[in-house]
Amino acid sequence: MQTSAKQKYCAMVLLILCFLTGAVYCVRTKAHYRDINTLCIAAARNDLKTVKKCLEYGVEINGYKQWARKSNDIYTPLTAAIASAGSPEMVNYLIQMGADVNQKSCKTYYCSENPPAYYAAQRGDLKIIEYLAGAGANFFHIETNFYLHGESPPRNLPRVAQDCGHHSAAELIEKIMGRYQKK
Repeated sequence: MQTSAKQKYCAMVLLILCFLTGAVYCVRTKAHYRDINTLCIAAARNDLKTVKKCLEYGVEINGYKQWARKSNDIYTPLTAAIASAGSPEMVNYLIQMGADVNQKSCKTYYCSENPPAYYAAQRGDLKIIEYLAGAGANFFHIETNFYLHGESPPRNLPRVAQDCGHHSAAELIEKIMGRYQKK
């Protein structure tokens, strides 16, 4: 089939318009969905369709992603969803698909190694805290290799939630911790 001069002209105009307006058409390949970075970003952005596609293509649900090129923050998809805008439903889906609720978020020397419960306490989302507790998350052990407001460690998860202004989350975490201490 021959491409006419008019078709070539229209394609060129369309390409120039896309370039000028900043429009980008991205073709998602299988390789795109096989990347831990794609899974973490999709979990953080609450993109369930992409998360499902990544898991379908075999991405390790407990893999690590370095959040920024020069950052020491390394997250799992579950931690990325909790620490950002991921919904409680996204967190619950990741847990149902086998995300480790006690896997620490970082495995480098430079950053604190905190489990998902730490980020849930910081965020103060009661539903996420309940999902983590239901899946057996450890609310007792957190690393505090940093200082907040000039205070030195150790701090516990209820204190982390209180420091972030989430008093109802702090109460819920204390209640959860009390249940485990009685056993």
